[in-house]
This record gives sequence, structure tokens and C-alpha cells, in this order.
Amino acid sequence: MLPALDYVKFLFDRIRTRRSNREFFRNRPGFCVPPAGLLYEAAGHSDSKQYYVTGIAHAELVSRIAGEYVTRPEPRVCEWGCGPGRVVRHLPALLAEGTKEIVGVDFNPRSIEWCRENIGGVRFECNGLHPPLPFQDGFFDFMYAISVFTHLDEQGWTEWTEELSRVTRKDGVVFFTTHGKHNLSKLLPDERKRFLSGRPVFRTRAAKGKKWYVAYHPASYVRENLPAELEPVFHEERTTVFGLKQEIWIVQKRGS
Repeated sequence: MLPALDYVKFLFDRIRTRRSNREFFRNRPGFCVPPAGLLYEAAGHSDSKQYYVTGIAHAELVSRIAGEYVTRPEPRVCEWGCGPGRVVRHLPALLAEGTKEIVGVDFNPRSIEWCRENIGGVRFECNGLHPPLPFQDGFFDFMYAISVFTHLDEQGWTEWTEELSRVTRKDGVVFFTTHGKHNLSKLLPDERKRFLSGRPVFRTRAAKGKKWYVAYHPASYVRENLPAELEPVFHEERTTVFGLKQEIWIVQKRGS
């Protein structure tokens, strides 16, 4: 029943945001927003202002992390799971001068097609639900994934952490987010017990990668199940960046 219920929710959301979206377009006539259905599929809403405001806020977070941890000149930067470009579209104006290339990848071909037609300064590529990514070993200096592992199963965690490690150069950095302790109140008693024992929790009512498929990862699980060459260098249990109630992880690929 989820697809039908989700469609009803989408229709109500369209009614709810109709006035605010019209106002947003009047105030920012030159800013291109994804079609409502594409935006809702990725973010669970069709609010143009929220797409814009949270996109800038999270892009600023990404650029600060990149500025602090990436020291190599002319770096290549990649967002894995870029959706309809909410974050990555702002990076050309925020990253340091000399950034060699900015790339966005996603498994939804409609998102990639829209991004290619409407967003400049970024290269967009499509990937599958499973690896590999279309890049050679060690291609990127900095990769990030906001709310992607939160929608994958345990196999997805294993194969994609290994794949992100593969395409990240030695001494390169990966930034990603997870549902952690901050989300304990959302778990049922049996789920909470499992989570507190150090095991991930998966709600599998939808296809992997979709917003209704939700994963919760204890911090101990993350640390113990990263590829050997990825070393955590920063972990923040609670963030308040425009509603991002997820844990921040920054891991570095060990050098030679």
C-alpha cells in the first residue's frame, strides 16, 4: 500500500506548498527547481524554498569540511547520491578556487537527466544500486554522501563503503551521514533493543535506496564495519543543520 499512500501524501503536499512555491518563484525567478514529483521522490516534499535553503546550508557544511580536510591542490570532489542536485549545484560557488572537477552521481536516471539539463559547473553520472561507480581507482580527493546509507541494507553498507574507498585516493576523505542515537525515539522497543546492542536496524517496507527504506546504524557498528583502509577522523552524534538529524562521519583513506 505504500506507493498509493505516498501518492496521496504527495498530492496533499502539493496543495500545502502551492502558495509558498509561487512566492519563491516570484522572489527567485532565475533559480531552476526540479519538477515536484522528482523533488518529492528524493526529499519527501515539494517545497521549493526548502530545497533551496537546505541545499545551500548543506553545501556550506560540505565546503567547510572539504576546506579543513582536503589539502591537495586541484582536488576532485564527488557527491554520491546527489538526487536532483539539491546540494552539489551550490558547490562551484563555494569550493576553493582551483577545484579541478565537481561530480554528482545518482542511481535515478531522471534526476541525472534533469541535473545535466539545468545545472552548470558540475559533471553528472548515473550509477546502479550496486557498484561499481564509473571512475578509476583513487579518482577523487573528497567524496560525500548525505542521507544515502540511511536507505541501504547491510549488503549495501558493505559494498558501497568498499566502493567509496576504491575511488578515493590515498589520504583522501569521505564524509557521510547515518541515522544514529539521535533517532532512538523513532524505534520500536525491539528495534531499540537491537540498536543498543550494536546491531543496525532496517525497515524494509520499500525498495532499497528509496526514502521509505530506512536504516539506523549504531556508532560502534560503523567503526567496526568500515573497510580497513578507512579511518574515522571525526564523528558528531547530533547535528542541527536545517533539520539534518543524522550523525556526521568523516573518514580518511590511509596513505601508503
